Amino acid sequence: ALPLRALQATQLPPLTFAAGSGESLELNAPLRVQLANSTRLACPPRLRLRLALAVPRSVAAYANRRAEEWVYAFLTAVEMHNLDPVFNQQVELEAHIVDCSACEAAAVRIGEAGYHAVVGPVRSSCSLAMAPLLEAYGIPLISFASTSNLLSNTTAYPLFFRTCVSDRFQGTALKELISYFGFTKAGVIATTDAYADGLADTFEDTFRSVGGSISASRRFERSAPANVVEEQVRELRKGGSAVNVIATVLTDGESVLQAASKLGMTGLGYTWFGGDGISVPFGSSELATLFSGMVGTTPFLGAGPVFDAFVNYVGASGVGTAFRNRMSREASPGVLGPSAYTAHLFDAVRAYVVAGQRVVQAGVLPLAFTDRDVRARLVSDGLLTINSRESSFAGAVSPEMFFNEEHAGPAIFDVANLVNGAWTKAGSFSELTGLVFDQPIRFANGSTTPGPNDPVVVRTINVGFVMEAVLDDAQQREFQFAFDIAIVLLGRSLDRVRVAPTTFFVSTPEECGPALRDRMLAADVHMIVGPLSDECTLLLADTMAAPLLPIFAVTNSTANATTTTT
Repeated sequence: ALPLRALQATQLPPLTFAAGSGESLELNAPLRVQLANSTRLACPPRLRLRLALAVPRSVAAYANRRAEEWVYAFLTAVEMHNLDPVFNQQVELEAHIVDCSACEAAAVRIGEAGYHAVVGPVRSSCSLAMAPLLEAYGIPLISFASTSNLLSNTTAYPLFFRTCVSDRFQGTALKELISYFGFTKAGVIATTDAYADGLADTFEDTFRSVGGSISASRRFERSAPANVVEEQVRELRKGGSAVNVIATVLTDGESVLQAASKLGMTGLGYTWFGGDGISVPFGSSELATLFSGMVGTTPFLGAGPVFDAFVNYVGASGVGTAFRNRMSREASPGVLGPSAYTAHLFDAVRAYVVAGQRVVQAGVLPLAFTDRDVRARLVSDGLLTINSRESSFAGAVSPEMFFNEEHAGPAIFDVANLVNGAWTKAGSFSELTGLVFDQPIRFANGSTTPGPNDPVVVRTINVGFVMEAVLDDAQQREFQFAFDIAIVLLGRSLDRVRVAPTTFFVSTPEECGPALRDRMLAADVHMIVGPLSDECTLLLADTMAAPLLPIFAVTNSTANATTTTT
């Protein structure tokens, strides 16, 4: 029997209000009630949103600290909004976690479970697969990390939004970065998935548009075996550019760098650039050290009071502490901070809360609303209204977070530099400010001067390594590792000389004769390391007597020295 004005000003537990039609309505449910001569929301109205985080918890590239970091970042963001009086008067969130490693199956699970909205997924290929399936249920998605240009088609993907920006802008940022240092030629290597291929294509197009040339453009399938990747890197090297761009996720990018190391594409003679997929902490500390000097673009990590409140949140449940314990980016020596796209995840959650507020404030929810009604209103009366600076909200990425005509967030990138094995922020790029540096870029060996555009090589020494099947797997790995290290050290010690290794596998000693000789001659081998057995060494030495090549045998026997002049 309280007057309406009192209801608006008083915090009440769930009560019932007799609507004009006689229904009994719960006041903190998102329902519309009929009053005399007007339609008003019962107060305090609360819209309960069931949010699902779609994260690839069992995909190799993310099934480490990053996936769990995002899970706890999501839970932290949900709890923060549920306890914040600015937001919790009208919107309450339920948090659900869905493993979207199998994208289509995850979309069906989400649809059948009746969730209202999705935060995620991460991978562009997964967003492309899930968006049409979820559209059938009317479920909107806000991805915090899917950057493929294909997702900018709002006609094909009307319910897809993202707090990150498309690769159209990241490709432009890479173009600006490479052009800034005076490079006019670059090689490009990428995987064939939507994210990487789209980023590579965009960079190539924008680089050509300012007069740059692409020396080689190579592609390979995600998770391709090492020999396939090495072949593509070999073709990249043949293009003749000392400046190369990698567009892959981390695991594939490390495969590229492993092959580049074997082929001598390191040091001051080479400059490597990468997109956000590889500009993250490496799994291999050896590679991180070897390729120090690399430059990349990463999503803006976040800044400002909202970001600070997010990363420093404690909370009674302990979820904020669990989030910080799972942070995976080395912000400074010995100090971990939130990884790329974590701030974008927070803003995705806040976007749904703000959208829910606007739905409640618009007073458009019907008496007998359904889950589909809630989803539709979240988009039409919520997300689509967050479309300009004037209608923006304060986020962790930007104090003016909104969705542009492509349903994407503001275009802001950090410029990252791999220094002494760790990524550090060196500057930023945005549509408004362009390229701005906070500190000098440090290239290979700590130099602040970029290397040449063309490889500074006077001579290439091709070294063949003979690996025999008589060794077990563990021994083969040990010998291969020792050989790779020796090649890297040799390459570093030689001035303007590239050492290019190739491993030749033989199953039996009989294969060490003419067939192996022909394979080595086809690869233009200058010297041979191995074999390990006397039988193979003797046969190879006799076969190589005509095209005289030095053989450095790895054996304890003295028989080789007494039976052949080679």
